[in-house]
Amino acid sequence: VASIPPAQRTGYYRRTTLRLFEDAVGKLVTKEVKAVKRAGGKFDASGFEDWADTFYAKHVLHIGEAVRPAADTLAELMLGKVSDDVSRSVEHVVGEWSVSYVKESRRALMQALSHDRVDQLCEAWSTTRRIQSAVGLSDRLVSVISSYNHTEQDDDEEDCT
Repeated sequence: VASIPPAQRTGYYRRTTLRLFEDAVGKLVTKEVKAVKRAGGKFDASGFEDWADTFYAKHVLHIGEAVRPAADTLAELMLGKVSDDVSRSVEHVVGEWSVSYVKESRRALMQALSHDRVDQLCEAWSTTRRIQSAVGLSDRLVSVISSYNHTEQDDDEEDCT
């Protein structure tokens, strides 16, 4: 890493941890798709909607737990030492992203259900959602963590003057 110019390190760290995000999100998507397919065979539309409410209320917690290690790794790579403020910010971003992911999942699922296209939605999720979701979360975290990096560099420069 020392051989990478400082201006290029953030991109390197993002690319490196993106694989971790893709892996974590990929497992979540697989779990979600399997659960949706199982539920689709068990419930009518009303029961399916109730099932979705229950599933996503639990799934949102698993999402945060699954992606947090990658998020923490990204912060540590970018900043070295992670302060309590950075840790809280990372937790906040992961939490917001998890809720947004679940809301979008439920919205898309209910729309697909109303058009009898749940299987097509599951297929689309299986092929594209992992990377799209991982990139979105990674980009958001890089933006937030970078703001601390600049703040800490500014603080260090003030100490030198």
